[in-house]
Amino acid sequence: NEITEIGTLPSLPSLTVINMQWNDLVSTDGLQGLTSLTNLTLYRNQLTDISALFELESLNSVSLSQNPNLSCSDLDALQEQVDFVSRDSNCQE
Repeated sequence: NEITEIGTLPSLPSLTVINMQWNDLVSTDGLQGLTSLTNLTLYRNQLTDISALFELESLNSVSLSQNPNLSCSDLDALQEQVDFVSRDSNCQE
């Protein structure tokens, strides 16, 4: 796939799972309104900004492996908020 941005998603209050792996996403902007989202797969993208994930209070599992440009401090902070975060150890300091 070659999706580069999520864009503004409509209000989907019942959506609980999204799989957007193997794309070219650089940001999680657009996910903020998905208040029931519990599982998110963003494996193998080009993410640099995951700030929108901090607003998802229902999120309990997120896969962020194979996103080599992610900040270690952002990943560490997300792990404090989310039950399970799949990530690589070679993040950006």
